[in-house]
Amino acid sequence: MKAIGVVLALVITAMTAGGCQSSPTKGMSRDDIVAEYVSALQAGNRERLVELHNPRLDDTSDIDVKIAEAGGVPWSNVRVEWYAEAFPSGPVARITALTPGGRKIDTNIGLSQIDGLWYLALGTRTPHPGDPVPLDTTTSLSPASS
Repeated sequence: MKAIGVVLALVITAMTAGGCQSSPTKGMSRDDIVAEYVSALQAGNRERLVELHNPRLDDTSDIDVKIAEAGGVPWSNVRVEWYAEAFPSGPVARITALTPGGRKIDTNIGLSQIDGLWYLALGTRTPHPGDPVPLDTTTSLSPASS
């Protein structure tokens, strides 16, 4: 009987510890997230971009697009401009920079918050059963003209 109690205590401890994992963005401001984004993009570090990515958005293909467009090279003259109130989904940072060859980088990155933690909003969420249908895909309710 005592062995069952010990096993049960170990299982409960393991389950509790598993649920308390720290977020890779814990303690980071939105400016920190953008700085990490710029560093990871310059390095072409897809794994780091996935860590910084909003876990509720399951399509990460935009990460590959961003790396292909502007990743893997060092940037200079990096500037960040915030559009904090322009979008209801969250703030957007406009990032401009130059590559060593003089090519201008001009990219936007949205951010979102989950439980007070900032994340990059790269990608989309795959629709699930029960999600609301977007208005532009619904049938018109007005009578057809004859």
